Amino acid sequence: MSIPALAHELPAAVVRAAGPGLIVYTERQLYYELCRGLRLPAAECSVPSTAAPAVEFESFQAALSAFGRPAELLDEAPSRPLPLEGREPDLTHYGISRILLCQDPSIARMLRANGFPMEAGCAVVAHPRPMPLPPPLDGMAALARRAAIFALHDASPEGLRWAGQVSARRFLPRGARFRAVGLRPVHARRLQLPAPRNPSPDLDGLPPTLAPAEHAWLAEGWSAEVAAVHPARLMRALRRIVRETAPRPALELAQSGAGYMTWP
Repeated sequence: MSIPALAHELPAAVVRAAGPGLIVYTERQLYYELCRGLRLPAAECSVPSTAAPAVEFESFQAALSAFGRPAELLDEAPSRPLPLEGREPDLTHYGISRILLCQDPSIARMLRANGFPMEAGCAVVAHPRPMPLPPPLDGMAALARRAAIFALHDASPEGLRWAGQVSARRFLPRGARFRAVGLRPVHARRLQLPAPRNPSPDLDGLPPTLAPAEHAWLAEGWSAEVAAVHPARLMRALRRIVRETAPRPALELAQSGAGYMTWP
């Protein structure tokens, strides 16, 4: 499809990505919304399936440049975090009971831009590498004694490995409970998410809890990003999980790399 033709399809994708209301979304989320709109009606079916994105991301970017920047599109340049120095002197004296770690930094910024931390009573942190939380957060989570740590990851070998590594005891604050709430292949197929394909996937370190069909899906080179889920649907699912679902430490730590989310 030509760049002018893609630019012609963008207004409808912008409306879908921001709805309902005026949700702030990332460039990748808008890209996947455009791909959903371009999917042939015949591809809409109740049978779980996977299809590659309808257009290349570079073609989408060219069309977006021709179309212009939508008002709700999140700025891709992250703002510098506010320094702790000079702020409330007792800020780190309080515990944080719920923390959502995001493998994708742009998803973390999108959630914060939409007020998710205030709505869900949950700190949202970009955590692309499996490393300990920074000292202020680590200490504040330890003060909560039984803090709940949630990990949001892609349905990919990299995402599943990341969740398993984050859950390692040495990366968690003292007494914290862990739950991976990211995508798994079964969700990507059920939601019919557009999924890129890698001809030579690295399958080392996958969690043993994956079903054979999910392992086969990954072995075929498929992967799906959290960004492929509609923004409103993503926030609705996360809000319900963070607010209403208490992590079960024994089971979740035993299956730390699996990761799941019951999508509405």
